[in-house]
Amino acid sequence: SYKKKDLDSFYDLYEKYRFSKFKKIAQPKSFFDNIFNTYIQKKNGFIISAYKKKKLLSSMIYICNYKDKKSYYKFGCSKISNKYKSNNFLIQEAIKFLNKKKN
Repeated sequence: SYKKKDLDSFYDLYEKYRFSKFKKIAQPKSFFDNIFNTYIQKKNGFIISAYKKKKLLSSMIYICNYKDKKSYYKFGCSKISNKYKSNNFLIQEAIKFLNKKKN
């Protein structure tokens, strides 16, 4: 996704994840807004998310340099009680997506 609403969903989950798992506060929302404006909105990155029955399970942010065929996993989060291993699924799907972009 390249949509702001998906960044907002990512951040809501990320904020809960950081506090629940590490007892730390997340970076400020403005930090992620800046990543969105600098990379994702310009399609030099993307947000990938997994849902089950419209409930967000996992979400990740990638930054991409398509010209040099390089992409970077930057941030990820998931529900603490996520028994579906959706992070593994998202990484697999991101790799498939990025391989298609290379052609």
